[in-house]
Amino acid sequence: MQGPDRPIPTRVEMLTPKGVDRRYAERQVRYFTKKRARMDDPDFRIGTLEQGNPDQKRRDKLRNFYAALQRELLHHENWDGTPRT
Repeated sequence: MQGPDRPIPTRVEMLTPKGVDRRYAERQVRYFTKKRARMDDPDFRIGTLEQGNPDQKRRDKLRNFYAALQRELLHHENWDGTPRT
């Protein structure tokens, strides 16, 4: 299994949203992927996501960034963290 602090390889350079710690985001993506949570699922929640929340747009961007990182991670590794061959 890959270490939780190992960077997620990407096929193209991905810009990190403003105010987001990339290393923490990658650890979160690895954690949720190991738990087999699909981050592109509309029911996936980060914190308290209530409609009408003034911070909703930023959280939606964060969820989309997490989903993109998970797509890249699953392109290079299996759900359990073993490298694809």
